[in-house]
Amino acid sequence: MLRPKEDAVYPFSALILDDHAFQRLVAVQAMQGLVSGPILQASEGAEALEQLTTHGAVDILLCDIQMPGMDGLAFIRAVSERGLARSVILCSEIAPELRHSVMQMVDLLGLPLLGDLGKPLRIVKLAAMLRRFEAKRHESGKTLPALIELPSQVEVQRALVDGEFEAHYQPKLDLISGRPLGAEVLARWRHPRRGVLGPQHFLTAVLRYGQLGELFEQLLEQGLALAGRLRAEGRPLPLAFNLDAEQLSDRKLCTGLAEGLKRHRLLGSDLTFEITESSMLHAPATSLENLVRLRLMGCGVSVDDFGTGFSSLKRLCEMPCNELKLDASFIRGMIKHERYRAAVASTLAFAHTLNLHVVAEGIETVEQLTLLRSLGGTCGQGFLLAKPLAEEQLLAWLKQASATAC
Repeated sequence: MLRPKEDAVYPFSALILDDHAFQRLVAVQAMQGLVSGPILQASEGAEALEQLTTHGAVDILLCDIQMPGMDGLAFIRAVSERGLARSVILCSEIAPELRHSVMQMVDLLGLPLLGDLGKPLRIVKLAAMLRRFEAKRHESGKTLPALIELPSQVEVQRALVDGEFEAHYQPKLDLISGRPLGAEVLARWRHPRRGVLGPQHFLTAVLRYGQLGELFEQLLEQGLALAGRLRAEGRPLPLAFNLDAEQLSDRKLCTGLAEGLKRHRLLGSDLTFEITESSMLHAPATSLENLVRLRLMGCGVSVDDFGTGFSSLKRLCEMPCNELKLDASFIRGMIKHERYRAAVASTLAFAHTLNLHVVAEGIETVEQLTLLRSLGGTCGQGFLLAKPLAEEQLLAWLKQASATAC
């Protein structure tokens, strides 16, 4: 067991597992300058496990993956089962796609993953990981996250009757010109005491109490009224609504929608309906009939969170969709992972071949936007471009966006 330098900045204990003696020495010396707790080291998983069993759990486990004897995979699993480490940092020379899979494994085991150093070890990168870990630990020690208490059925029903649920709109933009192409309709609850609440505070309750249909009808009516107003002013804005599997199987869906379009003097092309891949896995004939009817009415049908479900290409080709929404996880992952980048590029090419429009979700950084453009992405949404907006905020945003678009 080694004692770090006295001027080390983080109050952590650590274990370094690496079968290469020189690289282990480099890692130990780097850690000595950064943490003030004891530092264990081992060249093989069984040896490391024995040390942890004797010493007790450590804050940081810096771990190689490929080594003789008990390798890093088996060791991390054993540590997780016995609660012998509070976080993991990977430090390995295995291929990037394999390291990414190991990172997913660590996450599934419930161990906080601070990052992937790769090799050779870079002290600056290690210090940044420890700094984030300390900041997060300090925050969690000061304020524990409040549990979300679901509203009662009476509260939800009262909110529906009083019209407290309102539509907010997240714009979709042309990634080249910045021109608004449409907006997704999202549910918010303007609570009389708690202010504006996101769906995490009420959607589970709405589903549990069987009130999703009523909520959807209110959001649809608000959206249709806004779309009708904008079309009458000569600046139509297509809106997208999320459809649940249960709603999609409702035989009255298209009849009610046709009446709404007529009432607000709208075209079918003013609306798109987003469905998830998973909702169509075992969809009844009624759902497919409704999708076909929506397309016959001129409405768009979009596959939401594309790439995260389990539908086959055959199933996708059978669905009457004209749009794919590329899940935000691909947009986040493509910056660091070649496979994600390839998946985005191939999806864009695949969709173009099938004459499908693609919307990239979750664009949050300039780096993501720049890469997406270079891969051929032309439409997207995300906090970098615009946050969800209440109706009056949207109208003001549209005015400003129209003035600044190329």
